[in-house]
Amino acid sequence: MSKNKILKRIGQFLLAFLSLLLISTSIDGTSIQGIWVVKSTLQSKQSILEMVEKAAEAGLDQLFVQVNMSGYAYYKSERLPLAVSGFDPLAYLLEKAHQRGLKVHAWINAFTVGSLGSTPSNPKHVLYQHPDWALVDIDGVSVLEYSKGKASEALPALYLEPGLKEVQDWVVENYLEVVRNYAVDGIHFDFIRYPGRSFGFHPQVGQVFFEQFGFWPEDLVKDWSSLKAKLGREGFLKATRWFDDYRRASISSIVQRVYLKTKELQPSCIVSAAVFPQYADAFEQKFQDWFSWLNEGYLDWALPMVYDAEDYILDLRLNDLAGRVDKKKVAIGLGPYQDSCEGTLNKIAKVKKAEFLGYVLFSYDAIRDSKLWLLLNKE
Repeated sequence: MSKNKILKRIGQFLLAFLSLLLISTSIDGTSIQGIWVVKSTLQSKQSILEMVEKAAEAGLDQLFVQVNMSGYAYYKSERLPLAVSGFDPLAYLLEKAHQRGLKVHAWINAFTVGSLGSTPSNPKHVLYQHPDWALVDIDGVSVLEYSKGKASEALPALYLEPGLKEVQDWVVENYLEVVRNYAVDGIHFDFIRYPGRSFGFHPQVGQVFFEQFGFWPEDLVKDWSSLKAKLGREGFLKATRWFDDYRRASISSIVQRVYLKTKELQPSCIVSAAVFPQYADAFEQKFQDWFSWLNEGYLDWALPMVYDAEDYILDLRLNDLAGRVDKKKVAIGLGPYQDSCEGTLNKIAKVKKAEFLGYVLFSYDAIRDSKLWLLLNKE
């Protein structure tokens, strides 16, 4: 047999082997094993290096790292005040992670920009410059007026008003600044939603609604009985749908704009989002239409946050999601911080068996000293 024929046979064998390996991985295994890393780990080079080493040794391959929090940047920014001086946390992270074969997704909080009950004092902070951009509730109260005691799971922080075009532009540019200046493997949305239905009543948004319908959007809740009698069922539903769609479109437009520009700047950069797993909750309560983002092609991966410790809840979520979206675009967010090591490993096995894209753990900082690290690379 000639040398060329031998080389050709070897090439054919390698191609067949790689194809078999890819098929096996997609069926029997998980494509990604990731972890969210909270911004506290970015405070020093030592803590970054320790995290990278732990993640690599545990067999993880994707780091979703919080590089933007409370309106501060953990990277060199011309737009935001810096959270750390003396070094560039994102640049150092990228260098060390890539050396160990880990992918880095820049996790950016879309609308949360500080602690409730506080007033930003840094002149570069967005709410110092634009206090009128703060989120407004159904009673016309800005979150800048909220006390610390009003913090909740839905509204844990100061929040910007997604319905304002100026806010949308500001948020989009925060994501794109990172994509332009850093060779990140992904850009990751968090808090890309409204806190709930009782928010989004900014006067400027209300004025747009008033010009459409002749009354204010808060009346849909506060005066719904008389409005329904006056407008009729269809008229009332039309106004409600308009306001809901307005809030939903405010969120979706940001995702779409970031996605399209990111692919123009860095075509291989993955655009992902942490999302609520239940359709009704995400779509109706948070105005987070991530199912459409995936299906219409302006989100690469969705990471539904299924943090519950109970196995039956995970089973319900996996079954529901499998019927709504492409499973290979969905990595399940798990919450080992409130679960046992055995419980977490069992959930990882369930995700693998269900053939989703993979899993992402929340969070490194919460389980840094857990024995789970010793078990992950054995699962």
